[in-house]
Amino acid sequence: MFESILFISSNVGSLFEYNRKLYLPWRKATSDFIDRKNASLIILTMQEFGGKNILAWDDADFFLKGLYEHFSSDYSTFVCFVDCDMKSENNFTALCTVFMARTSLNRLEFFDFDDNKYTGFEAGYHVHQLCQISGMALKIKFPIELFPNGKWSRKGYMINRLRFGGLYSIDVVNLHLIHDSNFFLLINSPTVFQEYRRRQLQHILETLDQLKSINTVLCGDFNFRTSLSQLLNSFDKEYTFESDQELSNNDTCVARDLSDRNV
Repeated sequence: MFESILFISSNVGSLFEYNRKLYLPWRKATSDFIDRKNASLIILTMQEFGGKNILAWDDADFFLKGLYEHFSSDYSTFVCFVDCDMKSENNFTALCTVFMARTSLNRLEFFDFDDNKYTGFEAGYHVHQLCQISGMALKIKFPIELFPNGKWSRKGYMINRLRFGGLYSIDVVNLHLIHDSNFFLLINSPTVFQEYRRRQLQHILETLDQLKSINTVLCGDFNFRTSLSQLLNSFDKEYTFESDQELSNNDTCVARDLSDRNV
């Protein structure tokens, strides 16, 4: 019987940086939160999966199996879609989406965009490694013109169309938008990066329109930033601004000193 869905988004880039030492604390914190919610279906969207520096698949596989084993007594069906196209700069997004369902939910069904039909999954551990576009998950990296200065970064989105209970269907979008430069945030807000985020989000919405998406959930790292300049100003009205040096790439390194050192 279906009762509720819990959506969780986590940028896990730092999780893979310390020889698996953070796996258990992260899993415990996530588990405690899930236990409090007691949802029928858990949808976990992760960004920077595998770490900021690309790791071997063994580390990612170890993490996913540990996740399944930890939750399998309560959530018997574990379906995961993970971008493993690590050697392709033009396609790699470092995204991973995990679906965990209780036995009472019956089976999960995912729409195959190639075959135009749903495929069901029974209880068990199911991991789909994605390279470019795969039928049950559309993995899309933003075009190069949607990146500042035409420089690639691992930003993009993944779409899964899910049906449960044989009746309810939703499109789940795991997204990772571009972030601001902290230097630019000190000088000006909104920054030029805000426009790139808007265009990236528009790219997602246009894709959803093409797919005739009806019930849609956007869940990921939007990388929205507050105005750092206004934040500092709220602490101290008399802070000072100083331009330290011109960097080789024509960016400006800046520093702001607060007049009240106790803030």
